[in-house]
Amino acid sequence: MPIRSPRPHGLLALALLPMSLLVPARASAQQFDATISAPQESHLRNGMSVIIEEDHRVPLVSLALRYDETAAPAELQATAALTTSLMLSRTTHVQPGHYQQILAQAGATGVSERTEPGAATFQVTVPANRLALPLWLWSDQIGFFDGELTDDRVAQQRTLLHEQRRVALEGAPLGRLDLFAAEELYPPSNPYYYGSLRPEDVDHVDRTAVLAFHDTWITPEHATLVIVGDVVTADALGLVDRYFGTLARGRASAPSAVPLPMLTGETQIDVTANVANPVVSVRWPTPAFLTLDDARLDVLARILAGKRTAWLIWKLADDKKVATNVTARQRSDLMGSQFEIRVEGAKGQKPIDLLAALDVALDELRVREPPDSELAGSIYENVIDRLLSRERAQTRAFDALRCATLRGNADAAKIDLGRFARVDRGAVRDAMSTFLPRDRRVVFLVTPGNKASMGGDRGARRVKAVSP
Repeated sequence: MPIRSPRPHGLLALALLPMSLLVPARASAQQFDATISAPQESHLRNGMSVIIEEDHRVPLVSLALRYDETAAPAELQATAALTTSLMLSRTTHVQPGHYQQILAQAGATGVSERTEPGAATFQVTVPANRLALPLWLWSDQIGFFDGELTDDRVAQQRTLLHEQRRVALEGAPLGRLDLFAAEELYPPSNPYYYGSLRPEDVDHVDRTAVLAFHDTWITPEHATLVIVGDVVTADALGLVDRYFGTLARGRASAPSAVPLPMLTGETQIDVTANVANPVVSVRWPTPAFLTLDDARLDVLARILAGKRTAWLIWKLADDKKVATNVTARQRSDLMGSQFEIRVEGAKGQKPIDLLAALDVALDELRVREPPDSELAGSIYENVIDRLLSRERAQTRAFDALRCATLRGNADAAKIDLGRFARVDRGAVRDAMSTFLPRDRRVVFLVTPGNKASMGGDRGARRVKAVSP
């Protein structure tokens, strides 16, 4: 399929451009240098890492705080989720419901919390003159968490989290598919086995377990804080030290080895769901976020179903007319990822026939190197999306946080974007043969059913021996 896109060498240069090229052309380099600084990393006496990037273009400050829990046992994922939820609900100095209210009254935006295997992350953007507010709130969650924690409060929050998880699984089309995939892709000793929490996972978590988890993992020793925005580095660091510097260090923990998925053959799972059309979802376990192979698979996903190049959409929807939509994505995660191809079939199609058509298309691509135009267009999509999103200080704070904690360098433009300069046609072909073989994957064959739950009901399971 002919694609017009930038020349490869020009695109690769774009991947390494400094962020200064994102400001309007009329701004000189000197003006930009005075506006945005390179990230500066410091460490408090108690082990907390602090990264500050000055950006004086607008009077806002974005903050991101991450607690590293990669060394926590895999079965503690439910405890981590409940602990995080309780931290936000109340502390000694913040009454129930006041966390969100206090931030809202200060003009905060982008208030979010994310608990995932290996980490808990908090984010917020505030006016520059309110920087102290989230610092105080977050430090209070470390130092004054358990003052009002009772068994009744734990039970109430457990019920709330239970309902949130149930709605997430049952309230969206195929909402349980990620849960089914976790059960098939990972052994119970892998954190991602518990990554899609079942509602019942939190039932056994009590007050003692919450306090033990908080005191072990929610500590300065495990914390990294990123501040991006209209601040003076020395002043911001002084505020951080004021609120966090006196907190106890906690115990250091070395990350434990993550057991890798061990798939043999092709596992097929029948699923019935309250959806309009048949669906096939194919999952492979793939390398972790920010690795070179992760970037190669990001590029491959755009070749398969991107905006500029869409091999599978052209093959299955336009040519064969067996599908109405096809998506492909590298679902990047901290300790291991998944590559997913999802095909939504046309009326009258059977899931098993969709899978056969998909495999024919993939087999053609396995022996075909993408031409320079397709490769360049797919790299360009990945790079430009990242560059444009990095205009937002909140995105840069989150990116710096992940790069610092995963790769030891907060320069996200270099660590993340720089990977794409090393992706060539051979690398994409090799990534496909190495990470997307037919004999190490899980396939979900989804059949519409009016009486099935919207989230999906699991049916028969088969393991087939197939050639790579």
